[in-house]
Amino acid sequence: LLDRAELNLDESKLPAAQADARQALALAQAAQGGVPYSNHTGLAWLMVGRVLAKQGETEAAHDAFQAAITHLSNTVDDDHPMLVRARELAQR
Repeated sequence: LLDRAELNLDESKLPAAQADARQALALAQAAQGGVPYSNHTGLAWLMVGRVLAKQGETEAAHDAFQAAITHLSNTVDDDHPMLVRARELAQR
């Protein structure tokens, strides 16, 4: 789903990208169970944020990037490329 969301985002098919990203997020959250953080959830939040940013929803995108940072900073190394990317995007 995240790969398809990426493709749709690249092709500016924003409604489809949003639907794929939200579905990926829902699945990641469901798979998370009682664990507070998941790298899959973090990656999904990152994609949601990127779609929202492209749609011009800057405040919602920032919130999504912050959620991605929270999940990723608790599940991957500090220099992981996706965590670095989420931090960069959150500062825009």
